[in-house]
Amino acid sequence: MDLTIRNVERVWIDIPFRAVPARHMMRELPHWTLFELCFVELGCGAVGVGETMCYYTWGVVTDEAVSRVIGKSAVECMWDDSLGAGLQMAVFDAVGRALDTPCWSLLGEKRKDRVPVSFWDIDMNGEDWLSECRTAVDAGYTSFKTK
Repeated sequence: MDLTIRNVERVWIDIPFRAVPARHMMRELPHWTLFELCFVELGCGAVGVGETMCYYTWGVVTDEAVSRVIGKSAVECMWDDSLGAGLQMAVFDAVGRALDTPCWSLLGEKRKDRVPVSFWDIDMNGEDWLSECRTAVDAGYTSFKTK
């Protein structure tokens, strides 16, 4: 199986805030709508996807990092934290897809059957908090992270 990284595509997207949080996020964190998606294609045809929150990350993806991985084994690159968040995620995802195995098995032991996800909002007035809590409950969330 060919696990050589053949291509990396990077796409920036702007995901708008919903109306209620937008009123508050725009005053402090307007750039939190910007994400970069990384698509890594392996020689065997598997494609992995990773994402970077462009202005809130431990590591941005650079052109140099992309150039460095092209033509190399994804297995040799996947533990390289200098690649940046989205590229490293995409490499792990591509390897997992190529081997038809979940990503957790590439990282070690399975720790959970489910990953809890919390609803989150920035600080806001009481009326908007109540509205957001109703939205979260209606969507099935059972926890809410507050600032």
